[in-house]
Amino acid sequence: MLQFRFNSKLDSGGFNLRALLKAQITYEHLSGFRSLYVHLMAVVALPVWLQAIWPNLLPPETRFLVLALWGVLFSLASCATIMEFLARRELNRRLAANNRGFEVTDPGRLS
Repeated sequence: MLQFRFNSKLDSGGFNLRALLKAQITYEHLSGFRSLYVHLMAVVALPVWLQAIWPNLLPPETRFLVLALWGVLFSLASCATIMEFLARRELNRRLAANNRGFEVTDPGRLS
């Protein structure tokens, strides 16, 4: 099991630690938003599928509203996915910068 260690010798003021934690929190928030939007899309898609089975189930105004809501959620999920990808790259960059100070000779044994 790989454990996280922060190199305090390279960051005496704690600025890199704050940036690393901020990147982690940002990534977690964006991941949560993406998951929320995708789940909401699945819930809103139910009336769309019911409309496909029973064509006259919903009035045209309601159908338009449901499809518009699904489109908005799709746009939000797409935007959150892109932002999550960028946040993950930033987090990986900060983790790599932190790990540069450590020389691990035996990955099974971390002290």
